[in-house]
Amino acid sequence: MIDSRKQTASKTGLSIDKQRSYNEIVEYLDSHWNTQSDTKTLDRIKKLDIAFGSLANKIPAVLVSGTNGKSLTINFATKLFKEEGLKVGTFYSPHILTYNERLSISGESISNKQFTEIGNEVINKSEAEKISANTQELLTMMAILYFSQQKIDVALMEVSKDGQYNPVNICNAKVAAITRATLEDVKTSSQNMKEIITEMSGIIKKDTWLVSGDQNKENLELMQRLALSNGGHWAMPIRKLAALKYPFEQLHGRCAALAERI
Repeated sequence: MIDSRKQTASKTGLSIDKQRSYNEIVEYLDSHWNTQSDTKTLDRIKKLDIAFGSLANKIPAVLVSGTNGKSLTINFATKLFKEEGLKVGTFYSPHILTYNERLSISGESISNKQFTEIGNEVINKSEAEKISANTQELLTMMAILYFSQQKIDVALMEVSKDGQYNPVNICNAKVAAITRATLEDVKTSSQNMKEIITEMSGIIKKDTWLVSGDQNKENLELMQRLALSNGGHWAMPIRKLAALKYPFEQLHGRCAALAERI
């Protein structure tokens, strides 16, 4: 029987990396969503990134946060960047059918073969370094490694939640985009809304440009203050859109305008 495990020499001796199949990678990811998920920290993803040579700082990233319209904004922005002749990496969250949907280059989802190879590299590195990473962190590192290998010109990365402590925030965003900041619960207080916006704005760092599609004056004023206090730059938000007939047309128009601002 042929041993499918890959052996690699190291300074400390002989290490053996397990080579999982595509389905085994999926099963591994499915089973690690709740690993360390109760702790808000970037420590684990930072250690994993360092183990790969600190790739995150080399990725020209655009981080897209907000309550709704993030994926749509990324999709529109990808098309615009492609029109400029740029090679675009996109990292979506969540997926609908397969994990592959999360990773794409210029609109083309990663193949099963590439997904398996990248997955094995990241999982094996995580286990070798004894980093107890969860699925969100593993997928983020897979995206960063994939984009690095593909030599993309720009990466558009969705911030699904916890802006400041979302794993993608190890990248120094050249642009941070906030689609909208709306109340998911009508009983949410204005103070809670401030906390939500503050958390979203955690992706703004020194020299990051912030653009927003939000139309609430108080929200925008808070975003501006946070951007400047973090050493970032405030760009004029998109103009108020004319009322459109259907809500989805309004959403599409807002996201398309924000993508153009990006």
